[in-house]
Amino acid sequence: MEPRPVWRCAFQDGVLATVIALFVSFGASLATGRLFPANAAADKIMELTPPGVAVHLISLLGIAAKPFALAGALALLAVIGGVGGIAARLSASARPARPGSGASPRTAASIIGAVLAAAAQAVVLVVFFPGIGVHAALLMVALWMVVLLAIRYRLPGSEGRRWFLRRGLQAFGGLVMLSTAATWTLAAKVITGAHPGRQLFGFEPPMPREPSFAEISGLSAEATPVSSFYVLSKTVEAPVVSADSWRLKVGGLVQRPFQLSYDELLGLPRVDQWMTLRCVSNPVGGPLIGNAYWSGVPLRQLLDRAGLQPGVSAVVLKAHDTYSDSFPVERAMLDHTIVAYAMNGELLSHNHGFPARVLVPGLYGFKNIKWLEEVELIAGEYAGPWQRLGWTKTATQTTFSRIDIVRRTGERSVAAGIAFAGDRGIGAVELRVNDGQWVAGQLNIPPLSTLSWVQWRHEFQASGQTTVTTRATDATGAVQEETQRGIYPDGATGWHSVSVEL
Repeated sequence: MEPRPVWRCAFQDGVLATVIALFVSFGASLATGRLFPANAAADKIMELTPPGVAVHLISLLGIAAKPFALAGALALLAVIGGVGGIAARLSASARPARPGSGASPRTAASIIGAVLAAAAQAVVLVVFFPGIGVHAALLMVALWMVVLLAIRYRLPGSEGRRWFLRRGLQAFGGLVMLSTAATWTLAAKVITGAHPGRQLFGFEPPMPREPSFAEISGLSAEATPVSSFYVLSKTVEAPVVSADSWRLKVGGLVQRPFQLSYDELLGLPRVDQWMTLRCVSNPVGGPLIGNAYWSGVPLRQLLDRAGLQPGVSAVVLKAHDTYSDSFPVERAMLDHTIVAYAMNGELLSHNHGFPARVLVPGLYGFKNIKWLEEVELIAGEYAGPWQRLGWTKTATQTTFSRIDIVRRTGERSVAAGIAFAGDRGIGAVELRVNDGQWVAGQLNIPPLSTLSWVQWRHEFQASGQTTVTTRATDATGAVQEETQRGIYPDGATGWHSVSVEL
């Protein structure tokens, strides 16, 4: 049995080999545009994170949640590589070279050990992190094996404490550098991926129906710019889909399954509509909501072409990033449920689902699938990833009202914001200053549509420390729920309040 420091150094060798292999893989992903293996591992980690832990991390980290998952994936891959280094050393110790093989016992045994450990790593990566892909996994472990063999042949006496500490610092520094580079690259891709595609038609943001709304600086615009529209997905990196090879499949329990190319989709009669999207992870008063002018094709038109078979109850949507979800077929047949390919007059950006996504009025954003590739009609129910983790099955939007600004304007003060109630529309917005009575706010009406948010404003007299609270009533007469509830599992509820010094 070799002494314990040797096994520590074997683990360290495996970690170093992994870091170097990941650096090479990272460079290859930048050169080829393919998915970085660590991003695929991070996707799997996020998928397997228990809902309670995931909600806490999202609330704590916000937009840093994905870089955090990426750093965790890099660390996990490094540990797997370190265990592989120990396995290689064990295998090398157990398999001395055969006499007459032409290689020194140490050389032959080390090669055999590295090959066996690499093969085991490849199996682990492909089984537990399938998003990496077989070819990428094989390339990474092959690089790992070559680097491990290069590190293995050290000078005698190189396994002391100083050597171990030096190599440990090298491995840690390499992971930090790689994590930083990958995070900045991911941020750059988010920024560039948010840029809209080519212009489909001329678009001008709407003018306020109530002129007083045009004067309020800091109030959310009625039309959210594409670059400012919130972006969330289950994957660390937004997929880049080629319009030339993309096909939309319509199948399942239909009489005439068919496929559409991108040009064929754009060639169908177009509809345009205002619609607000809101994420189920949006807290009370949160920013994960946006309103845009969407263009596309009614989903009902595609389903009519396919012809539904008797017994169909749900529509399952499948995306390029392997995400999937469903909703009742009755919602698919509504006029405003569309396969969208443009927002605000521009073809979808990669971040927002290019080439196509589905918009379903009244449901939280995770039902409005991006990077759509398949529409399947089924009998029965289908649970997507969020439902399997315990999130809401119906995904029905709760009523939401947010205060964007509270400020002093001359002798009076003004509060303004937005309100949204899914496909129910907004009937009224009320404001309360400190412990006073509820007073109706002014709405920018008529709204752009029954599916979009509504701007509101309210002038009042107050000074000193002031708390403003808002609540909305939907068009059915139901008042926004007062009880403060977190985002899991049905979306946040509660009245939004802001305290300021006037």
